[in-house]
Amino acid sequence: MLAEKYGEIIDRLEAADVSSCQFPLFPDPETYRQDLLWFARRFHEMAGPNPDRERIRKEYWEKSLAIYDHIPRSVDERAEAAATQFSQILAD
Repeated sequence: MLAEKYGEIIDRLEAADVSSCQFPLFPDPETYRQDLLWFARRFHEMAGPNPDRERIRKEYWEKSLAIYDHIPRSVDERAEAAATQFSQILAD
């Protein structure tokens, strides 16, 4: 049921034409739409059977937390925890 709803969100986002959007969005409307679509696809997968949570974790890291690959590692492990927690959404 939840996976179906995410599928509907994906369909709407794929069909959305933001070329005439007048909202003052940052980033631009198309980039914002693409970001929403990226997350909707990951939630859709996590709501379905047997999601590849390690791949999702790596993709989330690359999209949202990759800055930590280029700065000195601190004792603060919140970035690692955030990536792991994201990949576990809808796990139970």
